[in-house]
Amino acid sequence: MTYLRNLQKRKEDVLRIIEEQGKLTEELKAEIEKAEKLQEVEDLYLPFKQKKRTRASQAKERGLELLKEYLFNFEDKTRKIEEEAEKYITEEVPTVKAALQGAMDILAEEISETKEYRDIVRAGAKKGGLLCEGDPSKDDGTYEMYYEFAERMRFLKPHRILAIFRGEKEGILKLKFDFNDADNMFQILKSICLD
Repeated sequence: MTYLRNLQKRKEDVLRIIEEQGKLTEELKAEIEKAEKLQEVEDLYLPFKQKKRTRASQAKERGLELLKEYLFNFEDKTRKIEEEAEKYITEEVPTVKAALQGAMDILAEEISETKEYRDIVRAGAKKGGLLCEGDPSKDDGTYEMYYEFAERMRFLKPHRILAIFRGEKEGILKLKFDFNDADNMFQILKSICLD
Protein backbone atom coordinates (compact mmCIF):
# COMPACT_ATOMS: atom_id res chain seq x y z
CA MET A 1 0.00 0.00 0.00
CA THR A 2 2.86 2.37 0.85
CA TYR A 3 4.46 1.65 -2.52
CA LEU A 4 1.27 2.62 -4.35
CA ARG A 5 1.00 5.86 -2.36
CA ASN A 6 4.63 6.69 -3.13
CA LEU A 7 4.07 5.84 -6.78
CA GLN A 8 1.02 8.13 -7.00
CA LYS A 9 2.84 10.97 -5.22
CA ARG A 10 5.84 10.65 -7.53
CA LYS A 11 3.57 10.69 -10.59
CA GLU A 12 1.95 13.90 -9.33
CA ASP A 13 5.34 15.50 -8.64
CA VAL A 14 6.75 14.54 -12.04
CA LEU A 15 3.64 15.78 -13.87
CA ARG A 16 3.81 19.09 -11.99
CA ILE A 17 7.53 19.60 -12.70
CA ILE A 18 7.23 18.81 -16.42
CA GLU A 19 4.15 21.03 -16.69
CA GLU A 20 6.04 23.91 -15.03
CA GLN A 21 8.70 23.49 -17.72
CA GLY A 22 5.97 23.79 -20.36
CA LYS A 23 6.90 20.43 -21.88
CA LEU A 24 4.01 18.22 -20.78
CA THR A 25 2.15 16.68 -23.71
CA GLU A 26 -1.06 14.67 -23.50
CA GLU A 27 0.84 11.58 -24.67
CA LEU A 28 3.51 11.96 -21.98
CA LYS A 29 0.87 12.63 -19.33
CA ALA A 30 -0.97 9.43 -20.31
CA GLU A 31 2.26 7.39 -20.18
CA ILE A 32 3.13 8.71 -16.72
CA GLU A 33 -0.39 8.09 -15.42
CA LYS A 34 -0.45 4.49 -16.66
CA ALA A 35 3.03 3.66 -15.26
CA GLU A 36 2.84 0.82 -12.74
CA LYS A 37 6.37 1.09 -11.33
CA LEU A 38 8.44 3.92 -9.89
CA GLN A 39 11.23 2.98 -12.31
CA GLU A 40 8.91 3.62 -15.27
CA VAL A 41 8.00 7.06 -13.89
CA GLU A 42 11.68 7.89 -13.37
CA ASP A 43 12.56 6.72 -16.89
CA LEU A 44 9.87 8.99 -18.35
CA TYR A 45 11.02 11.91 -16.20
CA LEU A 46 14.74 11.55 -16.94
CA PRO A 47 14.86 13.67 -20.14
CA PHE A 48 13.21 16.57 -18.26
CA LYS A 49 15.32 16.39 -15.11
CA GLN A 50 17.63 19.34 -14.40
CA LYS A 51 21.09 18.22 -15.42
CA LYS A 52 24.54 19.14 -14.35
CA ARG A 53 26.85 20.24 -17.12
CA THR A 54 27.75 16.95 -18.77
CA ARG A 55 30.30 16.05 -21.43
CA ALA A 56 27.36 15.65 -23.82
CA SER A 57 26.01 19.14 -23.10
CA GLN A 58 29.49 20.56 -23.65
CA ALA A 59 29.75 18.67 -26.95
CA LYS A 60 26.38 20.09 -28.03
CA GLU A 61 27.61 23.60 -27.21
CA ARG A 62 30.59 22.90 -29.46
CA GLY A 63 28.33 22.02 -32.38
CA LEU A 64 28.88 18.27 -32.52
CA GLU A 65 25.23 17.18 -32.80
CA LEU A 66 25.39 16.93 -36.59
CA LEU A 67 28.47 14.72 -36.32
CA LYS A 68 26.54 12.51 -33.89
CA GLU A 69 23.74 12.19 -36.45
CA TYR A 70 26.27 11.35 -39.16
CA LEU A 71 27.89 8.66 -37.01
CA PHE A 72 24.60 7.15 -36.03
CA ASN A 73 23.40 6.89 -39.62
CA PHE A 74 26.81 5.96 -41.05
CA GLU A 75 26.59 3.28 -43.71
CA ASP A 76 28.98 4.43 -46.45
CA LYS A 77 31.81 1.91 -46.12
CA THR A 78 33.89 3.74 -48.75
CA ARG A 79 34.29 6.83 -46.54
CA LYS A 80 36.17 7.08 -43.32
CA ILE A 81 34.44 8.50 -40.27
CA GLU A 82 37.56 10.52 -39.55
CA GLU A 83 37.07 12.50 -42.80
CA GLU A 84 33.69 13.72 -41.59
CA ALA A 85 35.01 14.42 -38.09
CA GLU A 86 37.75 16.66 -39.53
CA LYS A 87 35.03 19.12 -40.57
CA TYR A 88 34.26 19.74 -36.89
CA ILE A 89 37.77 20.64 -35.75
CA THR A 90 37.79 24.07 -34.11
CA GLU A 91 39.64 25.84 -31.35
CA GLU A 92 37.36 24.14 -28.80
CA VAL A 93 37.51 20.77 -30.60
CA PRO A 94 41.21 20.51 -31.48
CA THR A 95 41.41 16.94 -32.83
CA VAL A 96 39.45 14.34 -34.75
CA LYS A 97 39.52 12.17 -31.63
CA ALA A 98 37.95 14.97 -29.55
CA ALA A 99 35.22 15.49 -32.17
CA LEU A 100 34.38 11.78 -32.27
CA GLN A 101 34.40 11.52 -28.47
CA GLY A 102 32.03 14.48 -28.19
CA ALA A 103 29.62 13.00 -30.73
CA MET A 104 29.68 9.66 -28.91
CA ASP A 105 29.03 11.43 -25.59
CA ILE A 106 25.90 13.01 -27.06
CA LEU A 107 24.71 9.68 -28.44
CA ALA A 108 25.35 7.88 -25.15
CA GLU A 109 23.39 10.49 -23.19
CA GLU A 110 20.45 10.32 -25.60
CA ILE A 111 20.32 6.55 -25.36
CA SER A 112 20.61 6.59 -21.59
CA GLU A 113 17.72 9.06 -21.27
CA THR A 114 15.24 7.38 -23.59
CA LYS A 115 12.80 5.01 -21.87
CA GLU A 116 12.50 2.58 -24.81
CA TYR A 117 16.28 2.26 -25.06
CA ARG A 118 16.67 1.81 -21.31
CA ASP A 119 14.04 -0.95 -21.39
CA ILE A 120 15.88 -2.74 -24.21
CA VAL A 121 19.23 -2.47 -22.45
CA ARG A 122 17.71 -3.64 -19.14
CA ALA A 123 16.15 -6.67 -20.85
CA GLY A 124 19.45 -7.45 -22.58
CA ALA A 125 21.34 -7.14 -19.31
CA LYS A 126 19.00 -9.60 -17.61
CA LYS A 127 19.66 -12.14 -20.36
CA GLY A 128 23.38 -11.48 -20.29
CA GLY A 129 25.90 -12.33 -17.65
CA LEU A 130 28.54 -10.95 -15.36
CA LEU A 131 32.09 -12.22 -15.70
CA CYS A 132 34.85 -11.68 -13.13
CA GLU A 133 38.57 -12.19 -13.16
CA GLY A 134 40.60 -11.98 -10.00
CA ASP A 135 44.21 -11.22 -9.10
CA PRO A 136 45.20 -13.63 -6.29
CA SER A 137 48.41 -11.69 -5.61
CA LYS A 138 46.34 -8.74 -4.33
CA ASP A 139 43.89 -10.80 -2.27
CA ASP A 140 44.01 -12.55 1.09
CA GLY A 141 41.47 -15.11 -0.14
CA THR A 142 38.37 -13.04 0.55
CA TYR A 143 37.35 -12.96 -3.12
CA GLU A 144 38.76 -16.35 -4.14
CA MET A 145 35.38 -17.69 -5.28
CA TYR A 146 35.11 -14.80 -7.78
CA TYR A 147 38.54 -15.20 -9.49
CA GLU A 148 36.93 -17.02 -12.42
CA PHE A 149 33.27 -16.27 -11.87
CA ALA A 150 30.48 -16.15 -14.45
CA GLU A 151 26.75 -16.00 -13.85
CA ARG A 152 23.66 -14.71 -15.62
CA MET A 153 22.53 -11.34 -14.29
CA ARG A 154 19.02 -12.48 -13.43
CA PHE A 155 20.36 -15.23 -11.14
CA LEU A 156 22.85 -13.07 -9.24
CA LYS A 157 22.05 -12.71 -5.56
CA PRO A 158 22.33 -9.23 -4.01
CA HIS A 159 25.06 -10.28 -1.56
CA ARG A 160 27.19 -11.58 -4.44
CA ILE A 161 26.76 -8.40 -6.43
CA LEU A 162 27.86 -6.34 -3.42
CA ALA A 163 30.88 -8.59 -2.81
CA ILE A 164 31.90 -8.40 -6.47
CA PHE A 165 31.59 -4.61 -6.49
CA ARG A 166 33.69 -4.42 -3.30
CA GLY A 167 36.33 -6.62 -4.92
CA GLU A 168 36.37 -4.39 -7.98
CA LYS A 169 36.64 -1.25 -5.87
CA GLU A 170 39.61 -2.77 -4.02
CA GLY A 171 41.31 -3.53 -7.35
CA ILE A 172 41.20 -7.31 -6.89
CA LEU A 173 38.44 -8.17 -9.36
CA LYS A 174 37.86 -7.02 -12.92
CA LEU A 175 34.29 -7.04 -14.18
CA LYS A 176 32.96 -7.58 -17.64
CA PHE A 177 29.31 -7.53 -18.62
CA ASP A 178 28.42 -10.05 -21.29
CA PHE A 179 25.38 -9.21 -23.38
CA ASN A 180 24.60 -12.48 -25.15
CA ASP A 181 22.93 -10.76 -28.03
CA ALA A 182 24.69 -7.39 -28.13
CA ASP A 183 24.59 -7.14 -31.94
CA ASN A 184 20.85 -7.81 -32.04
CA MET A 185 20.28 -5.34 -29.19
CA PHE A 186 22.23 -2.68 -31.10
CA GLN A 187 20.19 -3.32 -34.27
CA ILE A 188 16.93 -2.98 -32.31
CA LEU A 189 18.14 0.27 -30.74
CA LYS A 190 19.24 1.58 -34.13
CA SER A 191 15.93 0.68 -35.80
CA ILE A 192 13.97 2.48 -33.07
CA CYS A 193 16.24 5.53 -33.29
CA LEU A 194 15.87 5.80 -37.06
CA ASP A 195 12.06 5.69 -37.01
